[in-house]
Order: sequence, then structure tokens, then C-alpha cells
Amino acid sequence: MSTFKGFSGAAFEEFSLYEEQKGLLEYGRAYNELCEDLINRDNIMDQLRAEHFDGYFGEQINLCGNGMAHALGIKSHFWVSSCPVADHMAWVLGMPQPSSYIPSLVRIDVTNKMSYLERVQNIYSTFLYVYFVEKSVEETTEPYFEEMEKGEKGVVFFSFGTVVNTTLLPKFAMTAVIETVKQTPDYHFIVAVDTYDQFTRELSKDVPNVYVCTWAPQPAILKHTRLRAFITHGGYNSVMEASRAAVPLITIPFLFDQTRNSRAVELNGWGIPLNKRLLRDDPRKLTSVLHELLSNEKYKEAATRISTLIRTKPFNASERLVKFTEFVLSNGGMKELLVEGRKIPFMKYHNLDIFVPLGVVFVLACWASLRLFTMFFARIAFQKVKVQ
Repeated sequence: MSTFKGFSGAAFEEFSLYEEQKGLLEYGRAYNELCEDLINRDNIMDQLRAEHFDGYFGEQINLCGNGMAHALGIKSHFWVSSCPVADHMAWVLGMPQPSSYIPSLVRIDVTNKMSYLERVQNIYSTFLYVYFVEKSVEETTEPYFEEMEKGEKGVVFFSFGTVVNTTLLPKFAMTAVIETVKQTPDYHFIVAVDTYDQFTRELSKDVPNVYVCTWAPQPAILKHTRLRAFITHGGYNSVMEASRAAVPLITIPFLFDQTRNSRAVELNGWGIPLNKRLLRDDPRKLTSVLHELLSNEKYKEAATRISTLIRTKPFNASERLVKFTEFVLSNGGMKELLVEGRKIPFMKYHNLDIFVPLGVVFVLACWASLRLFTMFFARIAFQKVKVQ
């Protein structure tokens, strides 16, 4: 299944958009089967129903939780998101998602400024996606406190998150990472890898400026004053944590929303995206990109601005969560906030019922005008011939 292969060694293979979307369909079917099995377990559903919940909070990627909430008689639903709103969920909600400037969530390497061909590709990807898939740690813990004090110029953190398994990645991927460590001796590196990734451990055994670990307190590391850069897969949580901590990024996206997140970071000037295939085709590229990020102050300045905007915006996340939850529950839901577009047919939503007839009328008018001009000039020509 291409969806899951995208997080392993096959991540460096080429998949067409169709194949990737088909993989998402398989993923959706598997998820739905698990959901159906859960809902059919009467003992679990009865226990939940007996709690008489006032509201439901759930992830927006799949509608299973909403279905369960409906079955449990919970009237107020709250969606939270660990990534940007998926194309198919925007469609279900009736949220405006113009493909002319909003990149599709899945593997579209574009920004909100697209060329003509990029818009064609984005429309295609959005269509397939909609079709196929209708407390943070405040202090650094040992031994990381000691690790953060190493490095003459600071520390660089590397992590591909919990989904991308470094054990399954081709050897050239982590080889490129460790070679970058060797070529950057003034900095100390903390490299988080999978539990069974013995290859990276052996590769880095004699490298003095690297600490390889299975788990790392990422939020705390990102907040540390000696951290200079973060090499990440571009997952939403990692990007958000880095943005709050004002840490410049190198993003190496693999799948799902990671490409879009990476381009957003690039667009705002606080990071550099790197195509994962360059780890194979041009291993030195990671080193040069990291040296650019570390030597050019513009990335840190942009990251600091993003962090300031997030930290100083009116009302923090906890205040908004509590206030809006109380607001919705005390008013029996908020039907007034439901988007009308979720009920409008495709033709009407995009005004095709207006534009298509107008287009037809315009074409017919042009054809008729051309026909009349042709007949007129043909008649004049005929009369000239007749006179002669």
C-alpha cells in the first residue's frame, strides 16, 4: 500500500498521484472496518452511553468519532486537528478550499502562488483526494541537559517523528545525515532514531559530536537556548512546536501534509525544504543546506517573528478552548455556524449553472457573428464576380 510505504524504504520510490490516492482509499477502508467493529461492541458503547457526555472532541481526519458521538446521542461536536484540514473534510464541511491558491493536502509541492500547470496538478490532486477519501515538558531531562551543553556553537536536533521508521529507510538516508554531522564539527547533534535502528548507531559510533537516542523530549529540546536548528520530516506538530520555540527548520517531507507544511515554512522564510530523494541523489546537499541555515541570520530572525506572532496573539489556546466549549454547550450547539456550502450541489457551489450557460451563449454568439461575417463577405465577393 503506497500510503504506508511512503514512511519506509519505499518512500524514495516514485508513486503517481493516482496510486497515492488509491493507497489513501485502502487506508480509509481499513479505518472504517475498525470503526464498524468498535461501534458494534455493545458493551463498550453501553459504558460510554452511560456517561451522558455533553460534548465530543475528535480528530478531523476521519468521521468515525463523529459517528460514534451521534450513536451515543452527543449533540455538540468539536473537531481538533493535528494537521491542516484535509481536502475531503473541507468538502464535507462546505469550507471554501479554492484549488487556485490552496494546495491539496497530499504530496503537492507548491505554495499558494501557483503557475498554470501547478494549478492543473492541484485540481487533479484535490479531486482525487475528495473522491477517494470522502502539556508540554518545561525542563530538559537527563541525559539531554548534558547533551545540550555540548557543541562549541550550539546544538542541532534531528527527528523524523514517530511515524517515519528509520530502521526501514534505505541506508543512504541516515548515511547522509551522519555525514552531515561529521561535516559540521562545531555543532553537537541529537539524533532520534527507531528502537531497532542499529545501522545508524554503528555508523555514528566513532563520531564525537553526535548523541543517538530512541526517544527525545522534543518540546523541551526545541525550547532550549542552545538549539540552533531542527531537521524534521515536516509533521504538523513538529512544525508548530518549532514555530513557538523560534527554531529554524530543514524539512524533509515524506507524505500527507508534510510537503504543504514545508512549503509554508519556506514561504514565511524560517526554513528550507529538502526533497527526500536528494539524500540519495546528492547526499552533500543536506550538509550545504544546514550550513546555509546556520550561517544566515535571516532564518532565525524569521523564526523569531513567527514565534512572537504566535505568543502575542489575543487569547491563548487554553482560554479559547475553555471559552468556546462553554459557549457551545451553554447554547445547545451552534447551528448558526454551520457552513451553508456543505449542502450546496457541486454545480451550484462553483456557480457552474451560471458560468456554463453563459459560456455556451458566448460561444454561440461568437459562432453566429463569425457565420454572419462569413456570409456577408462571401456575398460581396459573389457580387463582385457577377459584375465582372
